[in-house]
Order: sequence, then C-alpha cells, then structure tokens
Amino acid sequence: MFNLPDIIHFISNTIKDIVKIECFKLTISIMRSVITKFHKSHLGTAELSFAHVECHITKGLDAIGKTCFGTIILVAWALQYNLPAIKRVVDRGNFDLGVCHRFCKILLSCLHKIFEGLCKVLSPDLSCHQ
Repeated sequence: MFNLPDIIHFISNTIKDIVKIECFKLTISIMRSVITKFHKSHLGTAELSFAHVECHITKGLDAIGKTCFGTIILVAWALQYNLPAIKRVVDRGNFDLGVCHRFCKILLSCLHKIFEGLCKVLSPDLSCHQ
C-alpha cells in the first residue's frame, strides 16, 4: 500500500485555516449575511433574479458550507460576480437587506477589492473572475 498525502484535503484545510485569520472575519460575516438574506427571502430572490437579467449575469449566489471546506473561495467568486446585481437591488430600494442594508451602499464600492484580495490570497495560482 502506498502512503500518499491527500493534497486536496491539505489545500482545503489550509484554506479553512487561512479564513479563520482575524482580518477576514468581517468580510466573511458580511458575505454570510448577504447570502442568507437573499436565500431566505422570496422577494430578495425575485429582485436578484430580475437584476441578473438586467446585468446579464447568469451565475447566482452560492451558500457557504458549515465546514468552509474550501468552498468559501467559490462563494467569494460568486458574490463578487453578483455585486453589480446586488448593487442594483439595493439602489432600487424594493428589498431591504436589514442590518446589511446600512453598510451595503458603502461596502459595495469596496467589497470588490476585498473579495479580489481574498481570492488572490486563497488561490494564488488562479485569477479571480471579473
């Protein structure tokens, strides 16, 4: 029997450790809040779907798994890709993001750069999708 290290689990566990660093906590908290708010609201889902059509966005939001087993990179990419649609929903004012709403107008302008940095740190060999 060969004793080969499982590189996929090693990378995923490394990502899980990296996202526990204090500087990512606020970003991940905001990601979770925004995604949860859209996923738990029929109005939010409808507004986001309408904004997807307007912005020509075909990829929806992904949920962060409880284990954060490397899926957080995919979630960050999906949220970054959906920022124009989310901005349109917020600007339209038909859907209230609750606590996130206060911060959304300010944060949407800088979240793109934060997510881009998070993507670069977590996957240096891959480029972030614009």
